[in-house]
Amino acid sequence: MDENPYGLRERFEAMTGDASPSPGLHARIIAAAAARRRSRRYGILAGAAALLVAAVLLPSLAPRTEPDEIAAVRTPTEPPGLIAPDAPKELHAFLRPDPPARIPVRTRDGRYFRVDALGEMGTVLGGTGFDADPYRATDDRLWLATPSDPVPAVAAATAPQSWARAAGSELHAWAEPRGGAYDYQLMCVQSGSTPRQVGTTGVTKGWPHPIRISGDVLVWTDETDVVRAATGCAGEPRELRRSGRAVAFSHPYAYVADGRRLLRVDVRGGGAESTVAELPDGSVEDRPVIFAAAGDTVTWVAGRVLTVLAGRERRQVSLDSALAAQATDLTVGGRLVVLAARPAETDPSHYAALVYDLRTGDTVRLAAEAYAADGWLLWRERDAYSLARVAG
Repeated sequence: MDENPYGLRERFEAMTGDASPSPGLHARIIAAAAARRRSRRYGILAGAAALLVAAVLLPSLAPRTEPDEIAAVRTPTEPPGLIAPDAPKELHAFLRPDPPARIPVRTRDGRYFRVDALGEMGTVLGGTGFDADPYRATDDRLWLATPSDPVPAVAAATAPQSWARAAGSELHAWAEPRGGAYDYQLMCVQSGSTPRQVGTTGVTKGWPHPIRISGDVLVWTDETDVVRAATGCAGEPRELRRSGRAVAFSHPYAYVADGRRLLRVDVRGGGAESTVAELPDGSVEDRPVIFAAAGDTVTWVAGRVLTVLAGRERRQVSLDSALAAQATDLTVGGRLVVLAARPAETDPSHYAALVYDLRTGDTVRLAAEAYAADGWLLWRERDAYSLARVAG
């Protein structure tokens, strides 16, 4: 063993001029150093042992987490495509200052809620699942939300492949496969009642949005190409016209496209009609013309042009080619005309809408779908639909 570890002899000599320390000092220093080394080793081992004990004992002492709780903690955020950006500030110039109702895009049982129609009283009708993965899962039921109760609730159990949903004030309708001579039959439900079939001659598949509701009256085109009307879900269907397609309805007038003519037909009886406008060819760029009406305003989109006929005044608004090519829904509510694009097999992040103000001629573009009805405006924003009253 080295008798002069750490150079102690030289250090003493430098400090005192004498290389010989007091008797026993050298041994005491060496012993103290060894003790400090042992203490450090024991401290490290003790700390490691304590950590090991904690790792073993603490989980048994902590509150137990059930699998459902773990799943809830690990639930991912909504897929990016379903989170819509905030609407432009310009949109709020059309609306009342009251905060809008917020309708979540998730139902109580966790499915995605998809809006299909907006009714005159602000009733929101829809289903579950968007037409793209990973949002597609559906329960084939009809869901409802209202301004006073914005969380979607089941309104009716529907069969798979139901479509052409329409919302009214107190009644709602859709086309559903029911067997028999025609592919789809008209189904109707009123608040608190059981769904029932209206008529037996089906609903046409050859035109978008073949079912229309205004007040408590339904208007539709059946599979025999007859335009019919019925009052309430229990009403007896009556014939309005034997040719043409019902394309819009604002009580008491149904609008029927018959070739190049757009006709206004009174549904109150007698079938009085008049020609409203001459239309372009019924198919423009392989896409049918889409229509909407409210009050004395009727509007349609053909090609890249939105035409608005308000009383005797006729206006035309040019559309960008992308929106015009993908347009699926046209609605009118109060002072607003809304054109929405929700193309099939498309991620919700690619939906869009154009809001046109009849009063000022201003337009606002939205990066999500939107709908209008009788002074209401609905649009998707962030992780919910906003439902607001339009300013008078």
